[in-house]
Amino acid sequence: MYDFETTDFALSAEGIHLLRSRFNYKTISYEAVDKAIIKRGSEISNVFPSLLLGTALIVFAFYQAIYFIRLFADPNVHTIYIERILLPLIPALFGTYLVYVGLKKGPVLVIRSARKMYKLRLRDFFKNSKSNDLKVYLSEKLS
Repeated sequence: MYDFETTDFALSAEGIHLLRSRFNYKTISYEAVDKAIIKRGSEISNVFPSLLLGTALIVFAFYQAIYFIRLFADPNVHTIYIERILLPLIPALFGTYLVYVGLKKGPVLVIRSARKMYKLRLRDFFKNSKSNDLKVYLSEKLS
């Protein structure tokens, strides 16, 4: 059915098919594409919120860890619960992951049409060494 397919999009003779769970929810015809560029860029579309939330979680975990360490020096505290140990750990791990994903760069196909810009991840093509086939196919269809 498709000439090239990944989890995000597929290419066929009709155009570029945007996929969700392998279901085509939108098709962009090759005539509607103004410009297509393969470049190295951010693989997610919401970089700033990811970095902001990740940084906020790391800062929260840092302050909770300092508070936890100060509990040992407090003579009025006789019991420290396990939740107090886990409270800085889980947000720190999740925040680190969000910052990592936000800063991660990879090959993307940027498609600009008259109305919208789409970023499509190409990691699967580069991992399977099909990037040259993809470039040749796109140059034939878009020229």
